[in-house]
Amino acid sequence: MKRFLKIFLFTIAGIFLLLLILPFAFRGKIETKVKEVINQKISATVAWDKFSLSLIRNFPNLGIGLEGLSIVNKAPFEGDTLMYVGKFAVSADLMSALKGDAIDIRSILIDNPQVNLKTNNDSISNWDIFPISDEEEEAEKEDGEVSSFGVQLQSFEIRNAALSYSDSTMNFETALRGFNALMKGDLSASYTTIAINSNIEALNLKMDGVKYVDEAAIAIRANVGADLDSMIFRFEDNEFNLGGVPLSMEGMLAMLEEGMDMDLKLAATDTEFKALLALVPDEFIESFEGLKTSGSLALQATAKGVFVDSDNLPAFNLLLRVKDGFVQYPDLPKSINAIQVDVLVDNPGGKLDNTLADIKDF
Repeated sequence: MKRFLKIFLFTIAGIFLLLLILPFAFRGKIETKVKEVINQKISATVAWDKFSLSLIRNFPNLGIGLEGLSIVNKAPFEGDTLMYVGKFAVSADLMSALKGDAIDIRSILIDNPQVNLKTNNDSISNWDIFPISDEEEEAEKEDGEVSSFGVQLQSFEIRNAALSYSDSTMNFETALRGFNALMKGDLSASYTTIAINSNIEALNLKMDGVKYVDEAAIAIRANVGADLDSMIFRFEDNEFNLGGVPLSMEGMLAMLEEGMDMDLKLAATDTEFKALLALVPDEFIESFEGLKTSGSLALQATAKGVFVDSDNLPAFNLLLRVKDGFVQYPDLPKSINAIQVDVLVDNPGGKLDNTLADIKDF
């Protein structure tokens, strides 16, 4: 019995030691493969502070980690940091990594990313860093070349992300912080259901110098039916919360070679009037401190058609109704009573200038 126990313990210790040593033995080969793929696909300066491998944490899969990952733009955004990631961790199939052919990815974690997106006055975007043209990609397929990474993804997670976007052509800025998202589903299947849980601590949006969204919190729980062969996504059983306004969304979104095709409906019904006031920018309303409100809110929005750019928008409309709204500030003797709002904003598609507003009651 003692001899068996000794052999068993030595065997376990040997396996554990092997799991510690193997990553170091193959780290150089795998890191070289990662650098090779990145340099082939990205026209930017990519660097990281630390590259790590582990068989213990993700066993029987291989854990690949990058810490201090940065992507820095080349001209015309020379020196601008497009993205910085505190930690980028991937779980990959061990055998595919050792063979050195196509590495099958099982899970991805992006921790503390900071993303800065820009479009300049010449309509050039700093995220356009993939120089290979569609013709070249098609030629690669005809030559029988395959990607160095496969997808057997089961989990994709983002933790504490910050993102900013500015478009000089539209005088538009938006930023979010505290973005967390967890997506689970079998992304290796042709069709799967992706479960999404996400929240944003604060969202800000400014256009033409006016802040339309100020520190709005967002929460999302969604089940998305994904046809990954055709890149068509259907939204079912979804719950959203934007700054205290509960919303539901249903419909379809399809990724095209150029743009996105969509048929989406967003709705909020039987909601308190105060929730709408919470979305009003500071420029248009005073502090909510001590504010008394009552009344009901109905909000609906649709978008149908193909989105390509700001000159090629899908048809969209927004319906807003407020019934028997009431507002009173604590320092004022009188209140605002019987607030009735019935507004329809409609655009048949194309340019934003095609938008019409029908204000029946305000």
